[in-house]
Amino acid sequence: MRLLLAILLAAQGLAMMPAIAADEGVDAETKQPTVPEILAEQRQINADLKAGDEKYLYLDPIRRRQVYGAQKKVFALLDGRDSLDGLGADQRIELFNALEQINANLTRREGDEMVCERATIAGTRRSQMVCMTKAERERRAKSAVDALMNRQACTEPGCLGD
Repeated sequence: MRLLLAILLAAQGLAMMPAIAADEGVDAETKQPTVPEILAEQRQINADLKAGDEKYLYLDPIRRRQVYGAQKKVFALLDGRDSLDGLGADQRIELFNALEQINANLTRREGDEMVCERATIAGTRRSQMVCMTKAERERRAKSAVDALMNRQACTEPGCLGD
């Protein structure tokens, strides 16, 4: 499980551009996991889940399916590769998100897993990496809906600057 955590932390650094990682204080000396290490860890977790290992008995069928689905993405992205160098930015994001989902399910951190995506900067063609937890994303979405639902209608004379 420690290796999985180290892999996830390193994968987070992989998903970020170097400038972003430097801004967030990611240590440049941190050893990045190798593809064989990531695959070995995921294969071991997969085998333990299928064998009914007691350390994963707490996982309900829905969480198990989520882990298997995320592992399927990890295997599709990494099988046949020797390094992470060949992965594009979007693939690294997908890998990070899959590993984060696996970790969240195995460590019972539902809603705390970090999800990254590319978002276009308003008014430009540029995109940037945006990462936030699922819980934070849900709070922001709810806040936006609440703001729209609760905004005051302009009923007073002159409120529109007339």
